[in-house]
Amino acid sequence: MNEFRTLVIALALLGALIAAAAALGKLSGRLRDRTVDRLYYVSYGCTGLSIVLFIMHGLFAERP
Repeated sequence: MNEFRTLVIALALLGALIAAAAALGKLSGRLRDRTVDRLYYVSYGCTGLSIVLFIMHGLFAERP
């Protein structure tokens, strides 16, 4: 149970960090627009996977 929770939180945090890196790279001008877009897609994927895992765990969790 704790491992799963850690995985969900880590994926959400990774998505947020990648999005922050993309935003900072765009604002500083160090990253091209295409690279920033791809980083945003990866961050959406990480965050989306975290949400899906959270929902699926809630739907299929063993009830006491």
